Amino acid sequence: MELASPRGNLKSCVRPCQAPGISSSQALRIAKEYDAESGTRTIGVISKIDQAAGEPKILAAVQALLLNQGPQSTSDIPWVALIGQSVSIASAQSGNAGSENSLETAWQAESETLKSIYTGAPQNKLGRVALVDNLAQQIVIV
Repeated sequence: MELASPRGNLKSCVRPCQAPGISSSQALRIAKEYDAESGTRTIGVISKIDQAAGEPKILAAVQALLLNQGPQSTSDIPWVALIGQSVSIASAQSGNAGSENSLETAWQAESETLKSIYTGAPQNKLGRVALVDNLAQQIVIV
């Protein structure tokens, strides 16, 4: 709790997409408690999207979060979707074996995978580049 309370700190509420009850999660409750100013210091991260690619119910729930149409307790928090890091790195390595910039390639592979899973989601909500962009926006606000 010591790290959550200082005003200048950002909070990441990270949940695997298969975890039930995002709106009742302890991480979200703590973020809300210490960021009562309508989510100005909190970013929601839904991880492991690739593991739910065949689960329409889970994908629909994540899509609702990304479009700010999820449970009321989550609507004031910007949400970003990520896939498993090992998947994006493996995709990058198999596609560009000699690439000098493997991290950038991995992030691009992740973004492309997410775009194929969530065709209707805003691009600024998909992948690690989107996460970094959202963090930068929150830092400007704080």
